[in-house]
Amino acid sequence: MLILAFTISFLPVKAAAQTTVINLKCEYLVNPLGVDAPKPRFTWQMASNKKIIKQAAYRIILGTDSDRIFAGKNSIWDSGLINSDQNLVIYNGPELQPFTKYFWKVAVMDQDQIIHTNIASFETGMMQSKWRGSWISDNNDLRVKPAPYFRKVFAAEKKVKSARAYIAVAGLYELYLNGKKVGNHRLDPMYTRFDRRTLYVTYDVTQAILA
Repeated sequence: MLILAFTISFLPVKAAAQTTVINLKCEYLVNPLGVDAPKPRFTWQMASNKKIIKQAAYRIILGTDSDRIFAGKNSIWDSGLINSDQNLVIYNGPELQPFTKYFWKVAVMDQDQIIHTNIASFETGMMQSKWRGSWISDNNDLRVKPAPYFRKVFAAEKKVKSARAYIAVAGLYELYLNGKKVGNHRLDPMYTRFDRRTLYVTYDVTQAILA
């Protein structure tokens, strides 16, 4: 009788190296609305299952067409490939336009010269444009209570693709649309000397408008 013995050993399986660019922020916010900074700041981070990961270079591309920006085409601003480990970059392109949605893509090269990319967006607010309009008031004294309630009825005749609400108040407010409170903040806007400066708040109300 012939007996054969086999010994099988298994080598440990290593996960494929994965590196991503995460936490893309504009003015330290994720996809913010109402950005008024003429030269906004962009930040990002790298995440990897490698023991050591280091940024060797970066490139930022910015434009208004998400598909073209994703493909790296027709950009309004292209920083070019910058050899740096810096992950906070100030916009240095043509003047940004008010009430415009921009997409920006960051491409990061690691120490092995592998490129990793991700895309994000931000939307400008009023910027330096003049906001024309009259203050809405009930013409009562400030000591009159309760707070005034203003209501406006309108109808959207077609399906709304995008809608924003911009509100400036010399005091505090709550906004409701179709009976539901917009936003989850309280005591907006932040306090200022209303006789000198009044802040405004931007809301995405697209889903709240019924066609």
